[in-house]
Amino acid sequence: MAHLAVTSQPYDRLLQQVQQALHNSGQTLAQAAHNAPGKVFAMLQAQTAVLAYSDVFLITACLSYLLLPAALLMSAYRSTDKATTS
Repeated sequence: MAHLAVTSQPYDRLLQQVQQALHNSGQTLAQAAHNAPGKVFAMLQAQTAVLAYSDVFLITACLSYLLLPAALLMSAYRSTDKATTS
């Protein structure tokens, strides 16, 4: 989030690019300037969602890898009593 400060040069460049893209798509300059921060925020939300799902997938994979030996060492319950047939 620190890179999305108004004083950040990369943020300013991204904001200008989004404004230009919105203007090229048919919006007026005032509309593009008004809508550009929202578009940048939507991009940020999409990126954080992808990173969050990536983290969850990685954590799940690590836990599965760590618990795999325990699952393989578990044996099925076997009864020592033999059923008598009559």
